[in-house]
Amino acid sequence: MWETDESPTETEISEVINGQSINSKGINSTLDKLLERSWQLDLLGIEPPTTVQNKQTLNQELIKKFKATAKKDKDDKIHVQFPFNGKEEHLNDNYLVAVKRLISSVEKQLTNSLTRDAYHDIIMQQLASGIIEVAPEAEKQMGPHYFIPHRVIEKLDSLTTKLRIVLDASSHMKNELSLNDCIHPGPSILKSIVGILLRARNKPFLMVADLEKAFHQVRLQAQHRNATKFLWMKNPHSPPTPDNIIIYRFTRLPFGITASPFLLAITIILYMEMAPEAINDKIAQNLYVDNVLFTPDTADEALEDYRNSKRAFNNMHMNLREYVCNDSKVMSIIPETDRASSTTCKLLGLLWDSTNDSLSIKIATPPEGVPTKRQLVAFQAATYDPLGLLSPIIVPIKLLSSKVCESKVKWKDPIPDKYHQEWIQIKSSDGKTRSVTIKCKKKS
Repeated sequence: MWETDESPTETEISEVINGQSINSKGINSTLDKLLERSWQLDLLGIEPPTTVQNKQTLNQELIKKFKATAKKDKDDKIHVQFPFNGKEEHLNDNYLVAVKRLISSVEKQLTNSLTRDAYHDIIMQQLASGIIEVAPEAEKQMGPHYFIPHRVIEKLDSLTTKLRIVLDASSHMKNELSLNDCIHPGPSILKSIVGILLRARNKPFLMVADLEKAFHQVRLQAQHRNATKFLWMKNPHSPPTPDNIIIYRFTRLPFGITASPFLLAITIILYMEMAPEAINDKIAQNLYVDNVLFTPDTADEALEDYRNSKRAFNNMHMNLREYVCNDSKVMSIIPETDRASSTTCKLLGLLWDSTNDSLSIKIATPPEGVPTKRQLVAFQAATYDPLGLLSPIIVPIKLLSSKVCESKVKWKDPIPDKYHQEWIQIKSSDGKTRSVTIKCKKKS
């Protein structure tokens, strides 16, 4: 499984909070983005009218261009292009960064032969399934060129893939552009995550499904594939020397590209426009990246939603799987191959216990002593609460973070003395509870 390197993992945030040594340059940039995103969520996306108008105009142009450039093959499979922003003319190939990262991964992360074999197996599986290909020599000059560095993370809480390969399409040499710098992220054409979660809480029945390898189900046109090249080793047990390095590239949409969520969502919408069905409205209302939620009123409607959604995504050449429902009768009828192996699953960033029909929100552990600006912002970002249910806990932390950021303190420096007492009060009121559980609506 491939993932994005756009956001820090839970492990990285924990390391920042606890003061462990990590790559501070990359995490500082990420924390800036997290801080900005955090305040945008609080404001519910409210922006100045001029900004809104400019975005709407650009978004309409991007959607129009997507529909004009997307192509169907003989099997009605959609092939897309990246929405480049014009900067790609100045994009360098990032080869040196990719080589250095590969060597570093082999020497520091992939020292265990079992981990390296598992890493290699993922790449070979992607090659066999056509998600990636050996970069053809005949197409060497086609389109923009960029090598994406990658690294490994282990997700022990994952129900499917424990080992994941993380792509970093935001990497670049000093004073150079990254691939993500050259691509429009595209508009968010998905429904509000807050609205989806509110509907999930207030309906008697809830069913959730996962779109298998979602981004990899979107096919990439050949002229843009050279922008997704990456390096690996022909023999994973030999060093990454020039004669042992092989160049692959994606034929499908990779994780880690800034426009991937937009391209996935609009591709699904285009498929639904090609094959109108009643279930399409339900999918469009509650689709969020690779999760689809259904909020039926009865168990029979839930089963109908299962059958219709399974068929609809099959027609899109995609596999909807890992269905979870808060009704045992529904779960017993859904075939085992389509059921999730656990009754507890991630629901748009929260933990949903379908048996008890409850949502759990994890509360981050505060750093010891006086935190640095980096630790404070990471502590704030580590608690994900889109519904604002933990506002009494989160708001004081956000207010303190705002004050510290306004004081122009460097990321590695402790927060100013004048805020120490405020920090002590936050820690003293934090308590020992590290999660909060809320019930969803009970079935009548």
